Formats: sequence, structure tokens, C-alpha cells
Amino acid sequence: KRHFCGHWLSPSDGWRYAAEVIEVAEYIPHPEYTNKTADNDVMLLLLKSTIEDFPVVNLNTNSSQPHVEDVVTVMGFGDTTVDDDVFEGSDVLKVAEVFVQSNEECEESEGNIWGGKLSYDDLVTNKMICAEAKKFDSCQADSAKRHSGKFNLTLTGGPLVILGKNYTEDIQVGIVSWVFGCAHKHFPGIYARVSSYCEWMCEHVCEKSTNAPDSFQCGVSMTSI
Repeated sequence: KRHFCGHWLSPSDGWRYAAEVIEVAEYIPHPEYTNKTADNDVMLLLLKSTIEDFPVVNLNTNSSQPHVEDVVTVMGFGDTTVDDDVFEGSDVLKVAEVFVQSNEECEESEGNIWGGKLSYDDLVTNKMICAEAKKFDSCQADSAKRHSGKFNLTLTGGPLVILGKNYTEDIQVGIVSWVFGCAHKHFPGIYARVSSYCEWMCEHVCEKSTNAPDSFQCGVSMTSI
């Protein structure tokens, strides 16, 4: 019951790393989460102690963002192989650029995988974001691979971010949710749409946190615009 906060990148100018392990006091899953479609695939963690030296990412409150064809960035410590039978986790934070696809086009995704032909028809809701890349994508441990109609609930979600000029301008638009396979040519990655949950997140953060970030504007409605 511990939560890892931090990153470990290997840029051209040398190693950069920062990490802190904090125990979790309470898990707050979204009350309307459904395993059938993984809609409302969001959970908050109340930590036992305050994170002092890590900036909090800006949450997207604009329901019209991101736009189709926008380049967004996904990151995580998940599976680095596309083989469904092999798990190769990463000790280093991985980053990949993906391109936003319309939900309508995403629902038409279909292909042969796991010994049969599957599709995204009726699985992609308006609370989800669809994004794909030709080579890299989010994988298991960043979130969940969906198989045989079930989701692995033990895996965690990584962030989908619109990068700004610096980290203070980054905006988190999504949370890695599910995908058929990993970086499969027929199946884009699916993300929970952050703007759909800002009010719910803000309500719980402002209620339970003793030191909520200014960006949450506790006492002010975060209604999506």
C-alpha cells in the first residue's frame, strides 16, 4: 500500500532522477466505474504524508481539448514489449508521442488479436480519449491490456499530457486506461478524459487534503468549459 512519486529520465546531458515512496491512507475509486467498458476508470489516492518537492501538474478543464490530430505525450514505467505473453517492465520512465484520434474513428478499430477478430465498437465513450502512434504506445502497468472481455484491475494508469514550454505549463488531459494488445497496428490506446472528472477530483481533493494545490481552486467550481 505504497505510492511511488517521481521520475527517472536519461536525457542527453546525463541522468535526472527524483523519487519518493509514500504510504497510501485511502483509495477513492470513481463510484460509477464499470468493468464492462472501463468507463470512469479513475481513482484518487489519499497519501499519508505531504509531497513537498514535486510540482502538481495542471488538470485539463476544457472539454474540447485535446483536438483531433493533436500531438500529446504519454509516459510510464510499464511493459516495453508488444508480446502479450511476456512482461518487461522498465526502471526508467518512458515517454512517447501519440496522436489524438476522433472517438468515432476509434470505434471503427478492428483486427485480429488473441486468436480472433475483435473491435472497439460500443466500447469508446465520450469520457475517453483515443490516441495512437505507429511504433510506441502505452502498455501494461501504465494501465491494463484488455483480454477475454476483462480488465486487469491491479495495474495503474500513467498520464497523457499536452507539454508546455516548461513543466509549469504542462496540462494533463488523460489517464492511461485500456487497449487491445500494446502498440497494435489496429488498436489505438484509450485514456480516461480528465476534463470529465475535474469536478469529482476537485471535490475530494478539497475535502480531504490539508494542503490542496492552488490550481485546484478549492472553494471555486471547476466546471468544464
